[in-house]
Amino acid sequence: MRKVFGVGLPRTGTQSLTMVAKMLGLKTSHPRQGGYMPDEEVDFMADTPAWADWKELAEKYPNAGFILTIRDITLWESSFWNVLGTFTRYTLKNPPREHDEIDYMNYLAYKKVFKSPRFITQDNLPNIFREHNTAVMDYMKANNRDLLVLDVSKETALLQFTKWMDMELVNFPRVR
Repeated sequence: MRKVFGVGLPRTGTQSLTMVAKMLGLKTSHPRQGGYMPDEEVDFMADTPAWADWKELAEKYPNAGFILTIRDITLWESSFWNVLGTFTRYTLKNPPREHDEIDYMNYLAYKKVFKSPRFITQDNLPNIFREHNTAVMDYMKANNRDLLVLDVSKETALLQFTKWMDMELVNFPRVR
């Protein structure tokens, strides 16, 4: 089985997607579902660090599949502020020590995409979202990589995902 990486930003349905992958019998990695596991050890990885390291993963695994989870930008922005705004700013202002492997990995991921605490503003957050999604789509198209763009809030999401994975499942779980 090929590796699959969920490269949508946090709060776009990566946790729901990981639940489905786990229900399909894949060995998964998601920070909120069993914790982080190195990409070499899993079939499916979503969220941190995949959303930040997507280009490196695409180069390392040229035959892998990639899923860009998307969401209505207004709903994403609200969810980001409510759940991750303070965490992201704190993480970027207070870099952990390198020996704190998971915290340091989070720091590097957030720094790569969100840059600095001053960069995370209500005016700029939608730009970060758009730039990330555009960069992923443009790169995958230019390099002929297998990319599924998926909005897990849509009723067709489960069918799209399972068809793309060439697998079957009955219900698409929604988390939060």
